[in-house]
Amino acid sequence: MNKFINKLSLILLFVAGIAIVAMTLIMSLDVVARYALKTGIPDTIEISSMLLGAVIALSLAAVTGRGEHIRFSMLSDNFSGRKQLFSKMLTQMIVLVMFGLMTWHATIRGIDNFKSGEYMGSLQIPIWPFRMMFAFGCLLTFLVVVTKIISHFTQKTVINPGEM
Repeated sequence: MNKFINKLSLILLFVAGIAIVAMTLIMSLDVVARYALKTGIPDTIEISSMLLGAVIALSLAAVTGRGEHIRFSMLSDNFSGRKQLFSKMLTQMIVLVMFGLMTWHATIRGIDNFKSGEYMGSLQIPIWPFRMMFAFGCLLTFLVVVTKIISHFTQKTVINPGEM
């Protein structure tokens, strides 16, 4: 399952890259249209904000899996081996709960948006696909954290006697 999650997170990372390119193109075309045609592209800000949300949600699992997110470890770097392991596990458990809640709430909001037919802007772009994309990104990140926690328990950790 871990290989499947990693492969899926890399695919979503690639899709997030496509969303960044699309966002850049839309914003650039809007600027050119404003100067050349004296009118902009409708709902550019709304489309860009939804694409930005997609970029964040779709790339989060890959970044979490690689451990490339922002970390503040100034305090925990000074801990002994066991304390660092405990700190890491406690943090992973908190992240697991938070992403579980985020997945649950984003899914409920996406379903509500689908049922109500809510849309944004003058182009009437439906909101629910973006909400569900965010929920899926949170779910995949949740699964990445689950696999990291499981790997902590299944790996044999060697602790130096001097670090106890």
